[in-house]
Amino acid sequence: EEEESRLPKCGDESDVGLFRALELLRQPLRFDELAGNGFGPQEHPARVSNVGGHWSTAKSGHVMRGGKHFVEFTITSDVSIRTLEVGVMRPVSLTDGIDLLADWNMSVNPIVSSRFKPVVGEKLRSQRTAKWGGSNFHCCAYHSYLGDCFWTDWENFHGAS
Repeated sequence: EEEESRLPKCGDESDVGLFRALELLRQPLRFDELAGNGFGPQEHPARVSNVGGHWSTAKSGHVMRGGKHFVEFTITSDVSIRTLEVGVMRPVSLTDGIDLLADWNMSVNPIVSSRFKPVVGEKLRSQRTAKWGGSNFHCCAYHSYLGDCFWTDWENFHGAS
């Protein structure tokens, strides 16, 4: 019953589709897509390290469907000032049909794509599905150095809050 409360049925989703979503939620968190430059070896699927100086994004295939969600991060660095953004975004691919060099310019940061990379913003919006409903809140992030939150609809960048 507790699992059912966390899995609201989406539109005309079948029972098989709902069961598949339940099976995915029972699996441990893992980062399925590493997009960008500078990732170190991924020794565990739930841990990533960035050893380069570029913006990169580690994305999980887990989809939030309802209820409350939380995550804990352990951030370690031997550099005195390290900027990190953590957040959530729509279940889209950052690499399907989006070129790492030509589109992202080797700097994968989905929160600013609309502001500085409008072509990338359009490619992300083109992945819209009926499950998104009427919402235009597609990606939000907390900036560790500034202490601010930002969000985007992949057309407009919305500043600090």
